[in-house]
Amino acid sequence: MKLKDEYKKMPKELVYDMYNSLVYDIKYYDSITRDKMLDSIISEYKQEGYLYRICTERELLFLKYIQDNELTKDDLKKYEWEINELNKKAIFSKVTLSVYEEQEDNVTKALAMYNKANKKVENELVTFMVSVIKINGNMLTKAFQSMMSSMFHMNEEAFNAYLAHPLFHFYVDYHMIDFHDLEEEELFYREYWDELDELFLRRKEVGMAGTFKSDIRDNYDIFYYGFPIRNPKVKKMYDEISKLNIKDFYFRVIDNARLLYDYDNLGLFIDDNNLIQIIKDALDEMPSGALNGFTPKNYQKELKKGEKLDLEFKGGQNNAHLKREDAKLFYKLYFALLEYINNKHHLSSIKKIYKQNGIDPMDLYPINEYLWEHRNIIDDFIKDNPYKFKNHYLHRCAK
Repeated sequence: MKLKDEYKKMPKELVYDMYNSLVYDIKYYDSITRDKMLDSIISEYKQEGYLYRICTERELLFLKYIQDNELTKDDLKKYEWEINELNKKAIFSKVTLSVYEEQEDNVTKALAMYNKANKKVENELVTFMVSVIKINGNMLTKAFQSMMSSMFHMNEEAFNAYLAHPLFHFYVDYHMIDFHDLEEEELFYREYWDELDELFLRRKEVGMAGTFKSDIRDNYDIFYYGFPIRNPKVKKMYDEISKLNIKDFYFRVIDNARLLYDYDNLGLFIDDNNLIQIIKDALDEMPSGALNGFTPKNYQKELKKGEKLDLEFKGGQNNAHLKREDAKLFYKLYFALLEYINNKHHLSSIKKIYKQNGIDPMDLYPINEYLWEHRNIIDDFIKDNPYKFKNHYLHRCAK
């Protein structure tokens, strides 16, 4: 079947969503017809290597499999993820269970390009990057770049190349937002576009600062399955939901609850209290966008740490490494130093750091990285003394 024949009667909104995720130079919704969108998609795939790059290794192996084999009923279940994703990418028809006619030559060329070793490296990096955005829902591009740089020593040129990678572009989009009175670029997971405003409000309500580092293997599970199914409680939930006829709808409801750290709507869609409890137990083990990647379980641990710390401050020293007044001085000097560095090198869009409360640690991340790589700047800070600290304070800063 031809792609255009299958989609010509589809709602324009559905075609536009697919067009938006596949085509780079897009037109506004009201400025293009359904037919022109489909022409643009077909034209995009004519680019050398485009189909190869937009497919994961799993999808390429599935396309190789169906070249040589007839699909069976068991195959439909085994390759459910690959079939769904290739359909969303306008490569494979779920109606005829075959590659669209317009894509047949592109698939042949992509399989001829396939090199297991090279594809594995590219595949793992891009899917990891997508999973980070999916876990958090959205991230400032600069903060995301700092994370990739620290984890993979990725320079700006390589980072920008991966942002433009067809596979990353398919799942992640960007827009401009107002951030600290400046316009900043923000990346977001395409499926979460309608939740971004609510996600912002939930983060403000929860007030969780910092980020939580999870097992990197969970990131790949989140990309392919939507959830970290290596966790026994999550696997139990996944298996229970997979038995249901409307599992895709339930998974979307659960993912929304994960993203927003909001379980209130579960009861509106699921009337089995035992199943709801299984889902809640699983959600407590999943990283949440509203919690900046922390799981609810670890979030509660952090809250208890805060309560314990507050009690220790009120009750005495309790073997802390710094006295309370020393800790205050440390942060006073530290935030002054960070602001000094940022004023000189413009590493973050945040304007005020010194004597400020409620700062998002992700805004400080690129400044911290610069400090650790250029510690001699502390000498410049002491010499310039922009905040007029007393000499004995600066002496402690030098230590």
